Amino acid sequence: MTIARILLSTISLALALAMPLRAGAELFPPGPAPLAAVPAGIRVTLILPPGVSLSPGSAVLTVAAGGAKADLPLSEPVPAVPDNGGARHLLQPTPGGIAALQAFQAQFAGTQPPASSMQMRLGLCRTDDTPPELPFLLAIRLAPGAPVLPLAAPGAGLSAITGAPPSALVPCP
Repeated sequence: MTIARILLSTISLALALAMPLRAGAELFPPGPAPLAAVPAGIRVTLILPPGVSLSPGSAVLTVAAGGAKADLPLSEPVPAVPDNGGARHLLQPTPGGIAALQAFQAQFAGTQPPASSMQMRLGLCRTDDTPPELPFLLAIRLAPGAPVLPLAAPGAGLSAITGAPPSALVPCP
């Protein structure tokens, strides 16, 4: 499989805590929350509708502050489980992602933390010829016991984020 085919087999979504992304409306204001995250305790829940799948290794959480950023690759330690015809994915930072965020947070230790933000990139593909336009869920917990925060507007359909219908996703390999 060529690199071009691999790149075409997924659509990257840049979800910047926005509803929908093109509107750029943040669901909670930028602030020190991402810098106060417990790296090993971060959990991302993704529930995809039927006919849409997450490409393995394609999820990356980016934390930005003070003109710098840290990319945290996310892994899926257990297989996705069925959820209303779709699939529920539980993602967490890889060991390298945990180390990257710890080093990033150390840059701001002992200082007034600057405003910070998060972005999420996901490689999505379709498993059906015409997946339905149904809501999906994307949420994050920044530390054990912390509240679960939406990363996309609750009830948003995939087209609100991608700008195209789910049928425009390329087929999964």
